[in-house]
Amino acid sequence: MIVDTGSTNGTQRRIHELLHEIPGSLYERPWRGFAENRNEAIQLARDDAEYSLVMDADEELVAEPGFRLPRLEADAYLVPNEVVPRESTVSGEQPHEDGGVIGQN
Repeated sequence: MIVDTGSTNGTQRRIHELLHEIPGSLYERPWRGFAENRNEAIQLARDDAEYSLVMDADEELVAEPGFRLPRLEADAYLVPNEVVPRESTVSGEQPHEDGGVIGQN
């Protein structure tokens, strides 16, 4: 599931082109702030996914060769990144509230 918040550069078209054979949905929503938009995305995903990996458009997920995802059992996991540490993987079984960008209201 991808939630786009107002791209005007053809992002939606590229998503459809590149991911047309992969199950999922593209939601287009107005920008209302980091926390509000992330919380809405997590809520949209709860019916379709056991866990959601929350990423921003400028982030890249890189796994070492041979990486295997362990069994997930916690409500949320901190996935290390170089920008802002946050719970990036959250369970669809429990409500989750994102606090937005650190230092921003």
